[in-house]
Amino acid sequence: MSSAKWQTCPEWRMERPKMGPTLEREAPFP
Repeated sequence: MSSAKWQTCPEWRMERPKMGPTLEREAPFP
């Protein structure tokens, strides 16, 4: 479900490549 948040949130989507795949795994979403 965290992956869906990444796609829906444009701001996080832009930060995604900067943060790296690590943040994708440890998504700070509740």
